[in-house]
Amino acid sequence: MKKLLVIIDFYLINIINGYLSKSLDLNYSNPNISGGINHDCYRECKNHDKKSCYYEFVVSQDTSMSYSCKNCPFVLSDCYLEGCITGGGHVRTVSVVNHMLPGPSIQVCEGDVVKVNVINKLHSESTTIHWHGIHQNNTNYMDGVPFISQCPVLPNNKFIYEFIASPSGTHMWHSHIGFQEADGLHGSLIVRKFNDSLSKYYDYDIAEHVMIIWHWYDTTTESKLSTALHRFDNVYGYGFLINGLSSQVLFNKNNQTFNIPKKIFHVDKNKKYRFRVIFNSPIYCPVQVSIDDHKLLVIASETGEIEPVEVDSFMLNAGERYDFVLNANKKPKNYWIRYRGLGDCLKKNIKASEVAVLHYNEVENNEPSEAIGYENSYRSGVLLNPVNILQENYQNCSLIKFVDLNNSKDFQDNISKIPDDVFYFKFSFDTYYSYFIPGPYPLINNVAFDYPSSPLASQADETPAEKICQNGNYTNKKCIDNFCKCLSIYNVKIGSLVEMVFVDTSSDHDQDHPMHIHGHDFYVVSMETIGSNITLDYVKHLNQQGLIKKKFNRAPVKDNVNVPTKGFLVIRFIAKNPGYWIAHCHIANHMDMGMNFVLKVGDDKDIPKVPGNFPKCGHFY
Repeated sequence: MKKLLVIIDFYLINIINGYLSKSLDLNYSNPNISGGINHDCYRECKNHDKKSCYYEFVVSQDTSMSYSCKNCPFVLSDCYLEGCITGGGHVRTVSVVNHMLPGPSIQVCEGDVVKVNVINKLHSESTTIHWHGIHQNNTNYMDGVPFISQCPVLPNNKFIYEFIASPSGTHMWHSHIGFQEADGLHGSLIVRKFNDSLSKYYDYDIAEHVMIIWHWYDTTTESKLSTALHRFDNVYGYGFLINGLSSQVLFNKNNQTFNIPKKIFHVDKNKKYRFRVIFNSPIYCPVQVSIDDHKLLVIASETGEIEPVEVDSFMLNAGERYDFVLNANKKPKNYWIRYRGLGDCLKKNIKASEVAVLHYNEVENNEPSEAIGYENSYRSGVLLNPVNILQENYQNCSLIKFVDLNNSKDFQDNISKIPDDVFYFKFSFDTYYSYFIPGPYPLINNVAFDYPSSPLASQADETPAEKICQNGNYTNKKCIDNFCKCLSIYNVKIGSLVEMVFVDTSSDHDQDHPMHIHGHDFYVVSMETIGSNITLDYVKHLNQQGLIKKKFNRAPVKDNVNVPTKGFLVIRFIAKNPGYWIAHCHIANHMDMGMNFVLKVGDDKDIPKVPGNFPKCGHFY
């Protein structure tokens, strides 16, 4: 993506921003507000050392490059002022927690009790917070999904989330309403553990090396994506923020060019560092990550630990997280960390890329001299987690699919027996030319998900039976001009071995859908690309005849994984966690258009009961 050159009077910027921004009313010296390294729950994890970790999240609408940024970028230090959201240099509306982008980092130990007081100060929008990767055992109603686990939190209302930090891993928190997370309502959630078996690979696992890659538009996501949908137009990507920073916009003053500072990650020579990488995007925009002149030792993904594999680069799709170890054994200098977008971020005139800096502390902190830009962001060599293998050009790359990795944990569930439940999900993009908004709609089994009017976790008895489609039976679907919706629920017993088979049959969209299942992680046992002739019946036949090769020994673990374009994915897991759990494509635009279903684990009597004063909502007659 070409940088936008903005020539604008410096004083005019501050005048404009003075009207767009409001004064800060938060005390950033309070660790419950700022989170991260300031909070006493950020510590070395010790055996039997559990803490209660309290945070306060004030959700509000703000403006990037506001008055709080003062003379940024002309005075570089002003870009780091409290309350300054640079957002790549664009003046645009953002939704944030505590005037921070990304929001406060929650860094705790496994088993800690996390308590977050969410105060909604948005003017007219409801919100919720989902704790992406946390299983919410016995607290299904704290999962943060509107109308599944709770009522939305109305403006000028608060909701206190309380849950056990488990399992350990690299997680995140984000809004689960509309495109709020895409516009800034997100942050990292890191759960470390005592006696981590992976610690033998690194010297340091510190907050500074949490890397959040977020797709970022120059205006609100809603205005981009909803407009494209309503006009039957194409969707395009734009750029990335790295921990909230990017140099997308250039500023001019006194014939000098200035830009927003790039994110810098600091290392000492001959030390090994664990980096925790988090990615999300509201569109299909997988990103390739590499560091100049360095190999990356990948050791984990989300909750799963893997036998280490050395790669030159790796890819992430929306909702995915990977951990790698960087051995800082190269010549001390500054190196580019490169991010290269594909899919909707490589389309027509869009070539989305970004850079950050790996800085060796033994030298001065200067930007590397090597060329940047999209074409310079491609890294050959060993590539982990490739997407769209049929169409993308992986010249001079050796590809490692996620299923090829090995689980490094000594214990795993017995997933090799005959499953108790087998469910099939067909993915497609469907267009309805007679419908007032034709689409195309990314759908599961040709039906869009329809939310209930009251949360299933607390008011399931208020959802009419005729609204629900059970276990793939779509008799109750409601259709307008052949566009059909239904509250799709799949029921399993506690302790069941569940197999899910996802099949992508899209003929006109080459997109790997990143599927995320709440409340569980799962074993990835098979992942194959077939081609344009793939059908659900063909894959079902292969599976029923035992012709799909499945990996049961040391199968790798995920909670967010790609369904290959024109291919299939098979996962297995033991349904241990009773409750109502949404499963969905983690591309926000796809989820918003109905690419979801609900997994109900257990009978009604098994579902955790909500507290007596839990909020209720629904229709008024």
